Amino acid sequence: MIRAHNEVMQVIGVAEPDNVPTEADLESVRRHVDYEETMGHRLLRIGRTLEVGGVWGVNGLRARILLYKRYADISFFDLFRYERSQCSMSNLFLAGLPTFLAGHALKLGSHQWAPSAATGADWGKKARRRQREVLKMMMDAEEERLAQEQEDEEDKDIEEFLIKE
Repeated sequence: MIRAHNEVMQVIGVAEPDNVPTEADLESVRRHVDYEETMGHRLLRIGRTLEVGGVWGVNGLRARILLYKRYADISFFDLFRYERSQCSMSNLFLAGLPTFLAGHALKLGSHQWAPSAATGADWGKKARRRQREVLKMMMDAEEERLAQEQEDEEDKDIEEFLIKE
C-alpha cells in the first residue's frame, strides 16, 4: 500500500524516485540510441540497394511484356525462350539498365535533398526530439505550478503571525 502511494506521488510530481539514473546511465542510453540510429540508416541503405538490384533484373522483361500486346497470350517460359533466342542473356537483362539506375538514383537523391520529404528514420528522430521538448516544457510548467503552490502554502502558514494594521 505504501509503495503504491509512493508511486502515485512520483507520478504527480510531489515525490522523486529513489533510484535516479546517473550521468553514466544517461550517457550509455544516449550512445545506444545513437548506435541504433546508425544501424537503422545502414540497414535502410542496404535495403534500398537490394530493392534496386532485385528489380532491375526483371525490368527489361517487364517492359517487353507491357510493351507488346501479343505477349499477354504467351506463357512466361515461352516468352523467355523467345527473347533468349533473339538476343544474349546479358542483353536480355541489361537492356535499359543505365536509364533504370539513373531514375532510381534521381529518386533517392531527391528524397535526400528535399527539405519537406523526410525518411521514416528522420521523421522518427524529429518526432522524438519534439516529444522530448514538449515533455520538458510540460514538466517545467508543472514544477513551476508546484513551486507556486508551495510558496502559497508557506505564505498561509506565516500569515497568522504577521501583524495586521
